[in-house]
Amino acid sequence: MKTINFIIAGVALSFLVTGCSTTGLRPVSTTSSTDIATARELMQKQKEDSQPAAPTFTEKLEPLTKDLQKEPQLYALVFQAAPIGDVLTALTKDSTINLIVEDGVDLTKQVTVNLKNVTLKEALDMAVTQGAGYSWTMENEFLHIKKFEEPLPSVMSSLR
Repeated sequence: MKTINFIIAGVALSFLVTGCSTTGLRPVSTTSSTDIATARELMQKQKEDSQPAAPTFTEKLEPLTKDLQKEPQLYALVFQAAPIGDVLTALTKDSTINLIVEDGVDLTKQVTVNLKNVTLKEALDMAVTQGAGYSWTMENEFLHIKKFEEPLPSVMSSLR
């Protein structure tokens, strides 16, 4: 029995000696908090660099409507013995045109027009000039309705 106790004690002693000698001392970390912060910044920068960035646009985009011209608005009018004032109201009511009527123009003068797919200029020529016998001019967004001006007698004599 003494031999068995002696063997067990020897094995325990050998485990104790070899176990302590293999672990050794662990080195102490010498990294400071600034080194850790720098390492974190480098890792973050590396993550950001690996992310694909949005492409940069080098060409200037222009609006699609730059070279488009506004198509003329077409009118269709049918008036039978209607006052010229009603015809003018129908032509200008859905537009940005301002209407100015000269003193002496009779807006109750009756006209008959049957127009299809005509421009504003054509409609005014037919209704105002041909139908009512007045003249008209357009300046900016102002439509002026005027009486025809009679030529002065001195101008008529010089024309002969």
